[in-house]
Amino acid sequence: MGQINIEVTHLNFSYEKQNPILQDISFTADGQASIGVVGANGAGKSTLLKLLVGLYFPDSGSIRIGDVPLQKETLAQIRKIAGYVFQDSESQLFMPNVYEDVAFAPQNYGLPEEEVAYRTKMALAAVHIGHLAKKPIHKLSGGEKKLAAIATILSMKPDIILMDEDESKLSAMGNNLDLMTVNLSPTSINGLKEAGVAGADLFIGVMPDESRNMTACMLATSLGAKKTVARIDNYEYLLPKHKEFFAKLGVHSLIYPEMLAARDIVDAVKMSWIRQWWEFAGGALVLLGTKMREKAEILNVPLHELGGRNIPFHIVAIKRGNETIIPRGDDVIKLNDIVYFTTTKKYIPYIRKISGKENEADVRNVMIMGGSRIAVRTVQYMPDYMKAKIIESNIARCNRLTELVDDGVMVINGDGRDMQLLMEEGIKNTEAFVALTGNSETNILACLAAKRMGVTKTVAEVENVDYISMAESLDIGTVINKKFIAASHIYQMMLDADVSNVKCLTFANADVAEFTVKPGAKITKQAVKDLGLPKGATIGGLIRNGEGILVTGNTMIQENDHVVVFCLGMMIKKLEKYF
Repeated sequence: MGQINIEVTHLNFSYEKQNPILQDISFTADGQASIGVVGANGAGKSTLLKLLVGLYFPDSGSIRIGDVPLQKETLAQIRKIAGYVFQDSESQLFMPNVYEDVAFAPQNYGLPEEEVAYRTKMALAAVHIGHLAKKPIHKLSGGEKKLAAIATILSMKPDIILMDEDESKLSAMGNNLDLMTVNLSPTSINGLKEAGVAGADLFIGVMPDESRNMTACMLATSLGAKKTVARIDNYEYLLPKHKEFFAKLGVHSLIYPEMLAARDIVDAVKMSWIRQWWEFAGGALVLLGTKMREKAEILNVPLHELGGRNIPFHIVAIKRGNETIIPRGDDVIKLNDIVYFTTTKKYIPYIRKISGKENEADVRNVMIMGGSRIAVRTVQYMPDYMKAKIIESNIARCNRLTELVDDGVMVINGDGRDMQLLMEEGIKNTEAFVALTGNSETNILACLAAKRMGVTKTVAEVENVDYISMAESLDIGTVINKKFIAASHIYQMMLDADVSNVKCLTFANADVAEFTVKPGAKITKQAVKDLGLPKGATIGGLIRNGEGILVTGNTMIQENDHVVVFCLGMMIKKLEKYF
């Protein structure tokens, strides 16, 4: 069979509106890739599987299997692609003997007898039960029945295999579905073998238990998985001196979402007028996003009139309402647009000027609501010229914070929602307010209150993806979401091209990627204007020999250049062929 892709885009699902199960899930599984997703019971793994096979339909977002969108009208078409293995093997095996059961599906699809015989033989051999071909089903052991059930699906040459740990959640799934699922523990060697981890391009361990994630990744690597990612809580593991050690163990990449979030927060507060900020190649090229207010000089002017080829920036995207625009020459910037620029550090003051943000105060005093691990990392990453206060309601946590942060950081026991307390602690003289409690609604409302009290820059941790658009509509400055941050890291590892940096933009359905150009790459063959880049993608700039360079239509890209590409969601994979 040909290669079948799965593409999931901004998938949301809830059994009850007040209790979302899956929030803004996006991923792509290409070709014959095997991707293991593990997590605690109740995390939504089974729900995701049910959505992928059409047992449920999403509240919003889309699923595509190959070229076919998953809809009620296309279920029959999709279910010809692959299969599902029942966790209760008794429910799936109904023919007199093993051979007849495995042969049933290919026969049912009208394949020639020679093809049926070949597929049946190969499927039995794949799970090492060829010797059981003539054995009656009722005489099989429990393990043999499981292998026979898997063989019935393999005989249909499935392109997609899904793995789940909770048998009870899978037992309700129907017959003749397009995906194979496996009810196994991610830390079981036999379980991982049965799941086909030997062919996995990427294995991801994101269970709450750090040690289980590490163990699962080590086992997956030893069994043949090409790459592994483990979520961790221990900062010590990330020290450069330990990287080689973990790689030898089979853990290729580590994700510490709280640390990544803290770095993004510090980047956000360094400049009060910027919504989002990323540096490439050590700052040689910069991507920044800022909201256009009434004082912006570039409002309502067609982009081609802004200065032509000599302007020291490139506008790579415009976020307008719920729409993300890859602009062309005739597009104009409107009031309240979030505009994304690429430029070099030298010209950041110029962009600040034309954006009408010269009079906004730089951040020197930061007030943080919530003494979480993210808060601790945030104050550790802050530059020396910034002063921070942490307001935490739990006295025991306050005592612990005093041990974790520097003496220069003030820890205050109190409720960050108490306006009187904020006034007493000098919020009127604070340039940045960062809300890092465990509650998205509280963080949004606290930032809104801080805005009304005169704080220029607010940052809210919003883990509930459904609330991100709300935060934007209420004009909350910067939104931090650990899921997006972790997803960027994982997505980078899924790419075949040499990609050193991937960012998923919080507000926009878009990604930014830094590609390294390989010798002989397609992108070096023609000028940028002649490359025929997909619609919805644009080159923001490049780094050559450590120097940031803005790109025009006549630019010729060279091997070893670092090229920064801005593209609409889920398009990075389509750009790989150019690099």
